[in-house]
Amino acid sequence: MKKHSIHFQLAVEEQTHVRQRNFPLFPASKGRGAILVGLIMIMVIFAILAAALLPLTSTSFFSEVAANNMNKAYYLAESGYRYAASQFISVSGETNRDNIIGSVHNKTYNLSGGAGSFYIESYPYYYKVNAAGTNTTALQTKINGGIPSDRTIPTTGRIVILNEGTLVGTAVNYTNVVLAGSNATYRTATFTLSSPVTVTEGYTVLPVATATAQTLTTNGNLTLSAGAAAFPDIRGTFQLVGAGSTVYIYEKKVGNNLQNITNFINPTNTISVAVTNGQDVALLKYLDIRSTGSLGSGIMSTSRKLTYRGPIAAINSDQGLASNGLPEAQAEQKGDALLTMLADASGSTSTGNFATTTLGGDTALSITQTTSGSGAGNQPSMEAYVSMPGGANNPIYQSWDGAGSYLSYDIQVKVATGTWNSATNSFIAKPDTYCAGIMFRASTALSNQAPFYGFSIMRSNNNRGNNNDGIKDTMIPDPATNNNKAMLVLWTRNSNQGNGDDNWLAYKLLDEDDGSDVIVDDDGHVDDWSTLLVRIVEAASLKLTVNDAATINLGDTITGGAGTAEVFRKINDSDGKVVLLLNKVVGTFTRPNTIGSFTTDSTWGYRSRDNYIWVFYTDRIDHSSDTTALNNVRLGQTRGTVNWPMNQIQNWDAAGDKFTLVAWNASLNTAQDSTLHIMGSGKEAGAILRTQKWTTGAYTMGSFPPEIGVVSLGKNSVKTYFDDLAYYLKGGVSSGGTGSETGFLPPIQQ
Repeated sequence: MKKHSIHFQLAVEEQTHVRQRNFPLFPASKGRGAILVGLIMIMVIFAILAAALLPLTSTSFFSEVAANNMNKAYYLAESGYRYAASQFISVSGETNRDNIIGSVHNKTYNLSGGAGSFYIESYPYYYKVNAAGTNTTALQTKINGGIPSDRTIPTTGRIVILNEGTLVGTAVNYTNVVLAGSNATYRTATFTLSSPVTVTEGYTVLPVATATAQTLTTNGNLTLSAGAAAFPDIRGTFQLVGAGSTVYIYEKKVGNNLQNITNFINPTNTISVAVTNGQDVALLKYLDIRSTGSLGSGIMSTSRKLTYRGPIAAINSDQGLASNGLPEAQAEQKGDALLTMLADASGSTSTGNFATTTLGGDTALSITQTTSGSGAGNQPSMEAYVSMPGGANNPIYQSWDGAGSYLSYDIQVKVATGTWNSATNSFIAKPDTYCAGIMFRASTALSNQAPFYGFSIMRSNNNRGNNNDGIKDTMIPDPATNNNKAMLVLWTRNSNQGNGDDNWLAYKLLDEDDGSDVIVDDDGHVDDWSTLLVRIVEAASLKLTVNDAATINLGDTITGGAGTAEVFRKINDSDGKVVLLLNKVVGTFTRPNTIGSFTTDSTWGYRSRDNYIWVFYTDRIDHSSDTTALNNVRLGQTRGTVNWPMNQIQNWDAAGDKFTLVAWNASLNTAQDSTLHIMGSGKEAGAILRTQKWTTGAYTMGSFPPEIGVVSLGKNSVKTYFDDLAYYLKGGVSSGGTGSETGFLPPIQQ
C-alpha cells in the first residue's frame, strides 16, 4: 500500500509542477474549475490502478514467504529425523536404544529463538517383551511408539523371539492379539500363543511370514504363502529362519511377493537358495519415523511432514538372528572364542606364549612364557603380548573400510594376578609388581618389532636397590614420586625389538591408602577380575568457537573446500568449545570458515587424523550409582558379564553408571608424543586424550594388521590372567567399501 501511495503522490506533484512552469494562470472565472475536475479525475484513475495492483503485489509477496517457509519446514522435519537418529546412537545396548525410539515418540521439540519446531512419531514393526513369563502363552509386549492409522497388526500369525540375536526356541504361532494403550504414549500387544514360551523382559519379538517352495535368486522375488500383511511395503530386511545367517533386503512388496531381493551386506553377491514350502521368513527390525516441521503462527503458519521408512541397525545385535552376517552384526565380539583365538595366535618366543585354562569353571587366558632382553633399567625386561589375526574377512577391517578408513571401537578385558586357589575361587600370593592390560593400534604383523599403544594397570619400581621387576623404568611416570605406586597408564611400545622400547604417555594414580578405587587393595594388589576398557575414536576434526552446536547432528555432511565429511561425534575441548569429529572424508577437504551459523577455529584448523582416547575401569561389586562418570560411585561388572559405557558421556545417568571414567594427570610425556593433548569438559573434563602417534594406514583387506590384543610386562607376567575380552566397533561396517550408517540405516524418505 505504501509503495503505491508514494508513486501516486509523486505523479501528482510532477503534474502540478509542469503546469505551473509551462502555462500561464487562467482567470478564476474561466479555468480554475476545469483544472480541479482534471485533477480529481487523475486522482481517481491512480486510485483505481493502485487498488488493482495491490492484490497482485500482496499475492506475490505472500507466495514468496510461503515458499520460503515451506522450505524451512522441510528442513525442520528433516532435523527431527536426524535428532531421533542421534538419540538412538547416543546410548549403548539394544534395549536402551529401543527405549529411545519410544521416548521420542509423540514429542514436539522447539528450537530456541522461535526458529520453529519438529514433532516426531515412532512406529516400529517389532515388539519388546514387556513382562517376564515362565511357560506362558500370554506374551506381553510393548511397542516403542504407536501404530499408525494406515497399518494394522494381523490378529493371527507367527512370530520369533530373540535374546540379543539368539533365537528363544523356534517360531511360534499366535491365535489372537489384544492391543492396548494409545499412540499418545506407547501401545502394548498381548499375543495368545499356540505353545508356551519362557521369556525375560527386553527380549525382541519379530513378525514372521511363511514362503512357498521356490529358489531364491539375485534380484528375484520371494512368494509368501502367509503373513505378508506384517511386512512393510518397501525396503525391508529379512532372514530365512534356520537356513543360515544371511540377511536379504527387498525393494518393495507387491501383494504376497517380496521383489528385487539382494544380499544386504553385498548386493553384488550371487543368491541361489532353495526355499522349502512353509519356510519361516523373519522380518528384521524395521521402523517408520514421521517428522513434522512447523514454523510461524496464524495465517503465516507452515508445516511439512516427512516419513522415513527402513530397517534399523546399530552397533551390536540390533538386527538379525544369531548376530551374524549383518553390517553391524560382528560389531560386538566377546566370549571364550576370542581367548581361544588369541591362544592359537601365540606361540612365538619373540612375543610370549599364551594358553587357555579353566579357573572356577570358566575359561581364562594365561601366559605360559615371556620374552627377555637386555639393556638399561630393570632387566632382563620381560613381556608377553598377542593380538587378533588380521587379513581377510576381518570385521575390524570392515568397520575401518565402512567409515572411510577411520577405525573406532571400544575394547575391554578383565585382569587378575596371583596364584589360583580353587578352594576359594580366588587368587592368592598376589605379586607386588605387575603391568597388564590391553594392546591396541598394533600396526604391523605380530612380531617383536610391533609398535602399539598399551593401557595397563601397573605397579613398578625403578632399579634402585635390589628390586628387579622386569618392567622398563621408562614406564614409570615421574619416578621420583611415583615409584612403587599402583596406577593406570597409557603407554607406547616403539617397536625396539626384543628389549621393547616401552614408554609411558599418560597416567592416573590409584588410591592404595583406602582402596577407594577398589581395583587395587590397600597393599596395591590387583582386585580379582578388574575390568579395563579403552574407547578409541579415530577421526578428522574441526573446532568451533562456541560451547554448544545443537543444530549440528551426528551424520550431518560438512562441506569444506572440494571435499565432504560426516559428523561422527561431537566432543568438547578443555576450554569447552565444540570439536566435531569427522569420518567418511571424500575429496580434498579443507577447513570451512563457517558451518551454518558457527565459526570454525582457525588455530585448530582442519586436522585430518587423530586418535581420541577415553579409558574406563570397574570392579565386580556394585557401589551404588550416580550421574557422575569420573568418580568411584558405580555399578560393578562380575566375571562373565560384559557391559559398555554410554556413548555420550555428557548424558551419563545412574542407570548407565557401570564404569569410572579416568581423568588424566596433567603430566604428559610429550617427549615421546608431541601431539598429546588433554581435552574434555563437563562430565568428561580432562578425560579425553588426543594423540597422533599410531593411526591406521593405507590398508587393504589382505594386509590389515592385528590391531587389538592383550599385553603384560614384567617377570610376574606368568602370574597374569585375562578373561572376558570383548570389542565393540563404532562406525560403519561394510563389505567391499560400500559403507553403512551407524544407527538407523539409510531410509526411504516419503
